[in-house]
Amino acid sequence: MPPYKSQHLFQLCNSHNWDAVEECYNEVKTALADEDKCNKPREDTILKLNLKYILKFRDDWGNTPLHIACFNGAPPNAIECLLKLSDIAGLGDDKNAKGIVLSHEVVTTQITNDGSTP
Repeated sequence: MPPYKSQHLFQLCNSHNWDAVEECYNEVKTALADEDKCNKPREDTILKLNLKYILKFRDDWGNTPLHIACFNGAPPNAIECLLKLSDIAGLGDDKNAKGIVLSHEVVTTQITNDGSTP
């Protein structure tokens, strides 16, 4: 599985291609489960770093793929896939200045639909 371009998930979410978001998650899950690779730890690390990079991509207004998915009313399974990818990438521990886990803040903000961006 080649590394994704920085805007990959953002573009999928912006075009409402929720099936492709789920396919991306399944590709990553399969790649991490593949035990036949001789350079497995290094390849897993590169994959996780690439994931972190594409999940943190922001548009001019600071919106990430998760923001766009929530704002556009993505189905729950697409949101779940983005959150699982975030956990795989190690973003689940990233917190804002108030100590709130960022992925949870994004979902909460978009559900309240107050228009703010974390």
